[in-house]
Amino acid sequence: MNDHPVLRPEQLGELASIDSPTVNNAVDSLGFRDPTEGFASSELRCIYPDLPPMVGYAITCTDDSSTPRAGPGRGYQELYEAIQAAPKPVVVVFKCLGDPRRSLHMGDVMASIVGRLGAVGVVTDGGVRDVAAVRERVPGFQMFAGGIVVGGGAPSLGDVGISVSIFGLTISPGDLLHGDANGLLTIPLPIADRVAEAAKSIQQREKERVDFVRSDGFAIDQLTSAH
Repeated sequence: MNDHPVLRPEQLGELASIDSPTVNNAVDSLGFRDPTEGFASSELRCIYPDLPPMVGYAITCTDDSSTPRAGPGRGYQELYEAIQAAPKPVVVVFKCLGDPRRSLHMGDVMASIVGRLGAVGVVTDGGVRDVAAVRERVPGFQMFAGGIVVGGGAPSLGDVGISVSIFGLTISPGDLLHGDANGLLTIPLPIADRVAEAAKSIQQREKERVDFVRSDGFAIDQLTSAH
C-alpha cells in the first residue's frame, strides 16, 4: 500500500463532484507526471455512464475464470479480507489472467459482497455481468470493464495486492482512482489534496472561455490565452 495519508471524507466528496476529464486536466496542471500517462485507454468501458464519478482506493488482484480446471479454483477470502482492512472507499481491480473476451470478474453476488465491505466499484480488463441486478442490489456501484459476458466460467483468484496494468493504466494497491463515463485515471497521492482546488480553477477558466465563445463579441482573432 502507499504511505501517503488518505484524504478526508469531505476531500473525497469534492473529487466525486468533479467530472473525470476536469480532474485529469487538474492533475496535468500540477505537473506531477507526463500528461500522456495516468489514464486507461478507450478499450475500458464504463458500464453505468449515468452514475456520478467513482472515487476510491484500489485493492488489486489477478483472477482467471476462462481456464478449464478439474476441481474448484481458489476462493476469494483473501480479497475480501484485504477490502475489509483497506481505507475506504475501495475500488476492486481485477487483472484478467485468462482470455479477457470470455472471462468474468464481477456479478451481482460478488458486487453485493464487496459493496457490503466498502467497495464503490470494480475495474477489470475482463468481463462483468448482471448489470441490471447490480444496479438494483448495490445502488451506486460502478463497473468498468472490457465488456459484458454471460458465462461465469471457472473462477479462481490469483495474487492480491500487486501492481497490475488495465488497458495501459498501471494501478498499484492503494492508488486513488477517479472514473466516470469519460474513462478512468489515477490521482497521484502526493498531490491528491490539491487536485480539487486546481479542478475548480480550471472549471472557472473554461466557463469564461465558453461564455466568450457564445457571446456576441466572439471573434477568432480574440481567441487568446485571456479567453
